[in-house]
Amino acid sequence: MLQEKIRNLMAEATTAQAFRAHTPVGMQEPTVYIPTSAARSALMCLSTDSLTGLFDKDGRLRRTPNAAPSSDEIRLDSVVIANSRVANAGAHIVIYPEATKAHAVGKTGQVALEHVPGHVRSIELAVFSTVDVEEGGTVPTTPLPIQSSAIDWNLGVAKAVRFEISRSDRRKYSNPDELCAQVLATITLGLARAADEVLLSALSGMSLSPFTLGKAAAEGLMVGDLRALTSGAGAAIAHDGVLRASGVPAELTADMAGTIAGAFNRASVVVKDDVTVMFERIGNAGNLSVIAWASMLPIVNDPNKFWIVA
Repeated sequence: MLQEKIRNLMAEATTAQAFRAHTPVGMQEPTVYIPTSAARSALMCLSTDSLTGLFDKDGRLRRTPNAAPSSDEIRLDSVVIANSRVANAGAHIVIYPEATKAHAVGKTGQVALEHVPGHVRSIELAVFSTVDVEEGGTVPTTPLPIQSSAIDWNLGVAKAVRFEISRSDRRKYSNPDELCAQVLATITLGLARAADEVLLSALSGMSLSPFTLGKAAAEGLMVGDLRALTSGAGAAIAHDGVLRASGVPAELTADMAGTIAGAFNRASVVVKDDVTVMFERIGNAGNLSVIAWASMLPIVNDPNKFWIVA
């Protein structure tokens, strides 16, 4: 179980030594102290590991004053998707491992691993043309309505977070399982926001034109396809209490400046399945450093389906 594994690693890290004493044969005391790593690390597998206690069945964090222990067990990838604002706008969060293919090398028994990229494909409708058969008209060739982007982790965005838990903070927990669960919860929620930032940064770096309904119609989009994410500029809360940007339903975000509207259901964020979590005791005060590493890849097959809102 993930929480038990992480709890044991945290306990080991709090007592780990940064050196190993070496006592040669015939000596009574160590003569050499060999530096060793005091860090302890483990992998969180988003597609298989689960959390229990802090999230409801929909992946939402139970918050005070209504917070209460939950018996619902929910997978980490479900928590990431439920709390991602780009996912709520329609974007796809794809949890994907690093796929490899093994090849035998000669007769030595050695094995070489080949990286096998996956693909994210967008399928749009094929546009039919009217052809005058009587006049011998020809069928015009249109662009392929299937767009594909490779999942290449060599191009992935490395995301990391680091924070420290002091000895005094750890003593506030009578049950170490509570601290472990909360650490895992904050990391998992952070992955959702990291996915938002990765996709919104990719969109912000593109040359997007101002939004109009005519442009959305020209791309074959329906009104229900349109969503917006905004830092506040160009958006307002209407009399019905709904936040909108140029008439498009919107949600607030702190991960970009400005407002982007478009068909988020045509975009994806690929998240590497394995997330590395590391614990290390640092300093004389016994603080526990927590570091998490993740890799993500934004996929926008058709930037023409996104616009800025002034």
